[in-house]
Amino acid sequence: MKKNYKKAESSFRECLSLQADYFAAHYELAQLYYDLKNFSGAVLELQQTLTYAPGNHAILRKIEEVKWEALGASHAR
Repeated sequence: MKKNYKKAESSFRECLSLQADYFAAHYELAQLYYDLKNFSGAVLELQQTLTYAPGNHAILRKIEEVKWEALGASHAR
């Protein structure tokens, strides 16, 4: 299946403009950014999810994973 990242990002952003606390939209946007290797964007969106689910250990782990991935990507250059 062909992925249309720009359309997906636009859709998630539209959802968030209508409901800023939509946890799933923030999480999926983070995943989209991760897939695009936009690690800083992914971390920012994951941090937003913590606003609505403070202390969520799965999200905290995911943030650390993304940070490690970003570190590895920066060293691979």
